[in-house]
Amino acid sequence: TYKIYYSGNAEYIPYSLKKITITGGTRIPSNAFEGFSGVTEIIVPESITSIGNSAFSSCSSMTSANLTNKLVSIGDYAFIGCSSSKLSSVKFPSSLTSIGAYAFNGCAGLTSIEVPGTVKTIGNYAFGNCTSLKSAVIKDGVGSIGSYIFDLCTALEEITLPYAGSSLESVNKADSYE
Repeated sequence: TYKIYYSGNAEYIPYSLKKITITGGTRIPSNAFEGFSGVTEIIVPESITSIGNSAFSSCSSMTSANLTNKLVSIGDYAFIGCSSSKLSSVKFPSSLTSIGAYAFNGCAGLTSIEVPGTVKTIGNYAFGNCTSLKSAVIKDGVGSIGSYIFDLCTALEEITLPYAGSSLESVNKADSYE
């Protein structure tokens, strides 16, 4: 009935936990709430600027991803496996500059995403295996798009990209055989 460990220095958090409210700090550390499968809601303060690697991974009951208006970076695997069908959308703030590899991989409830042009990098497989994802928009300004970001997104019907490649620079470079 208890989580074996909690990397945020509070051991033996019961699996019955449903809601977490954080009132201060500027970041969510790596692995902070990894594996809290019963948590449906996590409220974070507006002061949060970064979400660490695997911070919310496998929080399979999470119904919303609280991304603050000051958020700058989302780490690798941050929300991987947050598979609740109620987690259907994520609003990315205009302050965001990076989305890590596998960050939202396996978020099976996501139906649409819109990545703002302030994002400079989107990591490999960032939205892979989001099996309900129907539309994706990556705005002009995104500097680097990782490989396989929509791998296994079997419901994807519509996509808008700022360029057709991994970066605008690589797309605009002439092929050697031309």
